[in-house]
Amino acid sequence: MRGYITAPSLDCQASSPPCEKNHNDCLGEDEKLQSIERFTVGRGLQVEVLDAQASVTRAQFNQVAALADYNTAVAMWLQATGRVR
Repeated sequence: MRGYITAPSLDCQASSPPCEKNHNDCLGEDEKLQSIERFTVGRGLQVEVLDAQASVTRAQFNQVAALADYNTAVAMWLQATGRVR
């Protein structure tokens, strides 16, 4: 297995996942809040609010799945480089 690990990958340290920070903007929270506000003042539809909430939920699920994939890849990389058994 060590033959597949190249020198640049050995130099590379496992960095922290890119979505460690609070990314509410990326998850569509702003759009959800705007649709709720439009609905509250009578300028939006309830279906828009539900659609925005569904989008946020999908984004949160995708974020959790990406973090799981990231941690699996880091564990496999550590095992492949012989840092853990």
